[in-house]
Amino acid sequence: MKYYLLLFFILFQSLSKAQESDDALKIKKLNKSYLASLLTEKINELRKKENQHPLKIDTKLTEIAFDQTEYNLKSGKPDFIQTNKKKATLSDRIIFFEALHGNAAENTIKISLEMKVKIEGEKSRRLLKSYQELVNYIVESWLKDKNSKATIFNTYYYTIGTGISVDKKEKSIYINQIFATEPFVLPSGVPTVKDDYKIEPYNKTKCNDFERSYSYLPELMSDNIFFRNGEIFFFFHDLALLKNVLKDNKDGIALDIINKNQFECGSGNKFYPSKIHSGVMLPPIYKSQLFGKNPLEKDNQIEVSLGPIPNFVDTNNTE
Repeated sequence: MKYYLLLFFILFQSLSKAQESDDALKIKKLNKSYLASLLTEKINELRKKENQHPLKIDTKLTEIAFDQTEYNLKSGKPDFIQTNKKKATLSDRIIFFEALHGNAAENTIKISLEMKVKIEGEKSRRLLKSYQELVNYIVESWLKDKNSKATIFNTYYYTIGTGISVDKKEKSIYINQIFATEPFVLPSGVPTVKDDYKIEPYNKTKCNDFERSYSYLPELMSDNIFFRNGEIFFFFHDLALLKNVLKDNKDGIALDIINKNQFECGSGNKFYPSKIHSGVMLPPIYKSQLFGKNPLEKDNQIEVSLGPIPNFVDTNNTE
């Protein structure tokens, strides 16, 4: 009998400590995990009303969001930028933490619990009293901003991460919430490439003359990669034209291997977080290697091996 009484007492004590959304806000004992879960729940409720899929909590995004709130805590203001070049923007931080989300956006806010605020439906300003009031105020603030609202209701996003940092001295809370696409899944044994092999992103100004002169080139190049005897080959029917295109020694080609599983029905698209490629990009092949061993040179054509087919490539599901 004593055993059952003790068991009941422990269970009762445990249940009595469960966090409630209308619990009073105490900065020194703020339950950050609970606040983050309430905030995510609120966001998903809003998305559901718009017939949108719910967002799944992502541990990497949570880590990145917390990194930003810690930075904001030190700087004393809510911001999206950091002075560290490796973590300057959200895209940089995604690469830095190897999160592999191809597209993402963030909302951020700083709230002082000593500042009286306007509560929707009430005439007078007052202090926020509970976790739920804090969550409602945060979301309402974001919904009033065009960009923040668009981020919340972006249908391409499937994942979410929330970071919360507390300034107990100033009684302020810094919150950062990241929304992103499904993370890209690297094949086993394939390392992340953080610098895209130093290839510069597309620049309209720099590429303007090239595009005007060779606007037809993408169509001509569309079927020029093929597999043979375990190797990847590149073929082009006009060697003179290709030499005119690849003039500089640093000019070349790079293969972006895209798997159809990146576009599965019922889930979000999975792109590699890069401004250059969407799948796994192989090391670039430069001019000297392309033109160095070409058995079809006399025919004014080019056919050259770009190397062995990587182990992770299923030639039936790759383009």
